[in-house]
Amino acid sequence: MLDQADIAVWQDLYASIIEDADSNILLLDEECRVIHINPGFYWIFYETYGIELKKGINILDAMECVNPRLKHEWKERCVTALSGTPLKVEDVFEIDQRKYYWEIHFKSMITPENISIISVFSRDVTIRKAYQERLLTNEANVRSILNTIEESIWQINTHYELIDFNKAFFKRCKHTYNVKLARGKNILSVFPDNESNMKDVWELRYENGLKGKPGKYIDSYQVDNEWRTYEIKTYPIVENGNVTGVTVIQGILPIKPERKIF
Repeated sequence: MLDQADIAVWQDLYASIIEDADSNILLLDEECRVIHINPGFYWIFYETYGIELKKGINILDAMECVNPRLKHEWKERCVTALSGTPLKVEDVFEIDQRKYYWEIHFKSMITPENISIISVFSRDVTIRKAYQERLLTNEANVRSILNTIEESIWQINTHYELIDFNKAFFKRCKHTYNVKLARGKNILSVFPDNESNMKDVWELRYENGLKGKPGKYIDSYQVDNEWRTYEIKTYPIVENGNVTGVTVIQGILPIKPERKIF
């Protein structure tokens, strides 16, 4: 156990850290009364909910006057944290017709006085959410474009596992080998046992791509009792100077018209 002098030092240290922290920080006791609150948490809570939190105020009672649903949510979060289970939630609120997103962490801890308290850390993740939504929109646009391309396109990582593929490649594998593709599937497992030669050929092509060498190949296959010629191009995927995979584009070469002799 700490003596009173040590406890006072710890209290001063806690207060200093909380006041100077970039995050919004709130400390509650087991009854959900405010032990300490830094300016960041005070102002965001006041601007969002109109609740002025001060030391000694029971946050649940303060919420009940403004928003009973909010009180219920926070009570459940505090109970979960006190049970020893850390909790991370995301709250959405609107100010001046604009949505804001806050990531909030709840966690219980023991003070030097051997008392359980709840620490609440929050941070603004509005910009991150907007960036994520933009990425999802861009990915959806790219996916739409890829699926309108007639060429088969697929990507593998360094373990020969599929990262991504378009509908054309999915349909070709389903039609040719009766294989249903999925991300994470080993691309070499597509070939049946009686086509071990083709498996070796493609493994060498992937190896060259993973070594950073682009490739161009011409293959001819009999599909539906008809010979078709394909042009295959492989491109190393380079991230931060390292090859992390290979992109493959396979398209059917147009049949040249036979030359007529008169």
